[in-house]
Amino acid sequence: MTMSDIVLCEPVRTAIGSYNGTLKGVAATELGSVVVCETLRRAGLDGAKLDTVVMGNVVQAG
Repeated sequence: MTMSDIVLCEPVRTAIGSYNGTLKGVAATELGSVVVCETLRRAGLDGAKLDTVVMGNVVQAG
């Protein structure tokens, strides 16, 4: 990978819920997939052209 391969696009975040609240049953991967899909939509990018996606998860408790 070279610096010309890096693309920064419009940031999107997941919903914010209270600790052990209404989002506690939603997996981080499900929330993350919504964020990735919306980021691609806003940026007008084709997901099939992505090589790597890096995401993080701090607390999985709602």
